[in-house]
Amino acid sequence: DVDVCLLPSPAAAQVYTEIRNWLLTSEDGQRIRAWDNAAQEGFLRELTLRSGAVGLETEAKGAMAEEVMVHLITASSQPHLLQPLADLLWTKFGETKFGETKFGETGEAGEQSRGSKAVGGTRVVGVLNGVCAPKHRVPAPHNMEASHVLHGQDFQYMKLRGLGFKVSAASFFQTCTPQAEKLYHLIEDYVVAALSEDCKQRAVIYDLFCGTGSIGLCLAAHAFEGGEGEPAMPWSGAQESKAGGEGGRVGRGHVYGFELVPEAVEDARRNALANGLSDRASFYVGDLARILSDYSML
Repeated sequence: DVDVCLLPSPAAAQVYTEIRNWLLTSEDGQRIRAWDNAAQEGFLRELTLRSGAVGLETEAKGAMAEEVMVHLITASSQPHLLQPLADLLWTKFGETKFGETKFGETGEAGEQSRGSKAVGGTRVVGVLNGVCAPKHRVPAPHNMEASHVLHGQDFQYMKLRGLGFKVSAASFFQTCTPQAEKLYHLIEDYVVAALSEDCKQRAVIYDLFCGTGSIGLCLAAHAFEGGEGEPAMPWSGAQESKAGGEGGRVGRGHVYGFELVPEAVEDARRNALANGLSDRASFYVGDLARILSDYSML
C-alpha cells in the first residue's frame, strides 16, 4: 500500500491510486484475492503500468499527454472479475474524444487516432489481462497462456531520441524514458568514438536482448551515416537528436538485434520500417545461448 512514490510518472501514480482504491474499497475489488507466492494461491499476481509522454496533434500545439497501459496478470482466466475495474479506468482516463497521435506513414500504426478527456493530462490507452498459471513461478511474457483486452488496445506508442516506437504489452521498453534519453545519448557517443578509431568503413553492432529495438535503432539513426537518406521522423514535431561530441557520425554500418520474445521482435521490425531504418537494422527471434551457431552467417 503506497501513498507516494517518486519513481513512476505522475500519470502512472494517478492510475495506480485509482486501481488501489478500487481493490480496497469497492465490493467488486474486495472479491479479488492477491497472489500468495508462498502458498501458491490467489488471483491477482502482478500489476504493470507502462507510461510515456507523447505529442498531441490538437489545437494546443506542443501539448503533451502521458499515456498509460495497464496490464493485470492473473493466475487464471476470469476476465469478468476485472471488467468493472477496466470500465472504471476507461470511463475516467480512456474515452477517445479528440486529439491524434500519428506514428509513421505506413502500416496500421499510421492509422491510429486516439485522444483523452484532457489535453496534456493522463490517458489510459489499454487495459489488459494476461494469464499466467501457478505452474510458472515468474509471470514473464513468455509464460503467458492467454491475454484479454478489456478496453482499448494491447500496445502503445513511445518517443525516444526523436524516434517513434510501437510497444506491445509483451515487449520490454525502458522503464524511465527521460533517463533512457540521456543513457542512449551516452551510448551513441561511446559508439561513435569507438568506431571512429576502429572501423571507419563498415561497422557491425549486435544488440542483444534488444526488446523493441530502441537502443539499436537509436544507434542506427544517430551513429551511422545515412544510407539512401536520413531516417524518417514518424512523430509529429519530432526533432532529430544528434550524437554528441565532435565526431559526428561514422561510416556505414548495420545493427543486428536478437530477442527471445517474438512480439518484441515484431515491434522492432515495425519500428525500423516506420522510422526509415530498415536498411541499417535487422531483428531476429533467437536464444542467445545458441546465437553463435544459429546466426553465424551474420
